[in-house]
Amino acid sequence: MKRIKIGVILLALLLAAMAIIPMVSADNTGTSSATAIQAPTIDVKKIILPELQFEASQKFVDVNQGLNPDKNTVPSKFLTSEFKAGNQGVSKIPYGSIIYHSRDGITRVFDSSGKQLFAADDMKVAKVFTPQGPQAATYVHEVPEGSFINTQGDRKYTIYENSVILTEVTETSAVSGVIMAAPSDWPPQYIEGVEYTPTQAVGRFTSQWTVPTAPSSTQSGQITTIWNGLHRNSGASGVIQPVLAWNENGDLRYTIRVWEVSSSGTYKSTQYGARAGHTIVGDIAWDSSMSYWKVTIKDVNSGDISPMWSNLVSTSSCQAALMLEGFQQPVNRAYYPGAITFTNNVLRSTAGTVITPPASSVNGYVATTWYSGNNLLAVNKNNWPSSVVLSTGN
Repeated sequence: MKRIKIGVILLALLLAAMAIIPMVSADNTGTSSATAIQAPTIDVKKIILPELQFEASQKFVDVNQGLNPDKNTVPSKFLTSEFKAGNQGVSKIPYGSIIYHSRDGITRVFDSSGKQLFAADDMKVAKVFTPQGPQAATYVHEVPEGSFINTQGDRKYTIYENSVILTEVTETSAVSGVIMAAPSDWPPQYIEGVEYTPTQAVGRFTSQWTVPTAPSSTQSGQITTIWNGLHRNSGASGVIQPVLAWNENGDLRYTIRVWEVSSSGTYKSTQYGARAGHTIVGDIAWDSSMSYWKVTIKDVNSGDISPMWSNLVSTSSCQAALMLEGFQQPVNRAYYPGAITFTNNVLRSTAGTVITPPASSVNGYVATTWYSGNNLLAVNKNNWPSSVVLSTGN
């Protein structure tokens, strides 16, 4: 019997192990993504919804934290006599649920067969935070990490692991309780930032910044956000954005997640913590093979990364923005974070070429209402694209 050398055996084992490790591709943001992620094969344009069984007799329920698809929540939970009799709060809904926002301002949730589970009055549910203003909780959804959000007119489909786990339908002129503005306007929560409307189709927008020092004072309900994002630029509301937030959960902490915000439904990815001094990378990259934006935010120091896929914004009609926002934030220097410097700001066309607009065509703003309480606010965009500085006086 021949003896096989131990070195040969180890080499064979090493090669076998390498064969089963999934290939990983790196990009210029310092992040990496497994090539195992595949585009959904579901053609949502061919989906036919079941006949929805409306029940006007159901009592309205409270919705305080959004309507979030959850694989462990079953439809039968909402069909018990105890649930129907009580005025219970709801946040988790079954996979396959259909959310229907009607013009009368009522949101109804159905199971995948079309049976109504419950209803809620949009004007009476809680208004919850989104990076574009407060929105009725019935319109806000936290989805599993890596979900694909597919917008088709008045419908939105959440696809996860190649299954539709949530369908959202919005009748025209439905009441959502959201405060929105066209990209050309300056929403009231925007403190300072820059905006640029490319003439070329955009294929990527990447920015990097350091988590600033936290505000020295924070009042109840105050939330501060810092983000890079792409707005719709066609008169319709909508933005996709990697967001660093201060105090989103009311716990005086920095957190990161991706948001897709629109008046027909708002989606947010898994949330992770972040710390002052950490490096954040926000990356919005168009994948032409999938026809989706891959939107990610990464804490380089911790390695935490939160992705979402979206087709909300057109590559040929969008606006790039870098922004500092404040919600329920006093106009007082103590309530601002430290200065923010966005670096490595890279815009690329769908052809892969770098879009380098002159600094003069990048619009910088400080909102007058905020400046009146802190005249140290200032935007320096002269070194675009290498850096954009949002000074806060701290």
